[in-house]
Amino acid sequence: MDESFAVRVGEFEGPMELLLELVEEQKLPINQVALATVADSFLEYLKQLPKSLSANGQAEMNVLGNFVVFTGALFGVFAVATSYITFGLYLKDMLVYDLSINKILALLFIISAPIALVFLHSDSFIVVLGFIGAIFGGLESIFLIYTYKKAKQKGDRTPEYAYNIPAPLLNILIAVFIFGIFYTLFFDGKI
Repeated sequence: MDESFAVRVGEFEGPMELLLELVEEQKLPINQVALATVADSFLEYLKQLPKSLSANGQAEMNVLGNFVVFTGALFGVFAVATSYITFGLYLKDMLVYDLSINKILALLFIISAPIALVFLHSDSFIVVLGFIGAIFGGLESIFLIYTYKKAKQKGDRTPEYAYNIPAPLLNILIAVFIFGIFYTLFFDGKI
């Protein structure tokens, strides 16, 4: 990227590469980055490029290519940062509707678990999300298998479609998920 292009977003002013680096390293809060402002300032920068740079189109493509890479990386950071919201809402609903836990307690658990892990054990929120995803993904899978088994035992109606999964295979799946949970808790070493 051409060093003369500087981004001004909130308190930050500097090259786009530095902005992305600060966001990735969590030194600049992602909620202070307005992507529309960055895009607008870059379009203005492109309009002001000297015509001599665009004689063969190569220089503009290099500048534009770097911006597309930067924007893609920034969208990636936004996607990771917001992925927990979707997972957290799903997990809260599972705790409330499937396990009959109080709504407020479920919400407090969903909010406090990753924050506590970040403050107590890890420097990276991404590692915490992976850890929580492995634990609760395994638990959710085990709950789904038990739900399937109960529905097969106690169901009194014939479903429109049915899977014939042998009980030993279900037990093996449960064992695999339990192993994954224990591996994440005790042997993964990231938290």
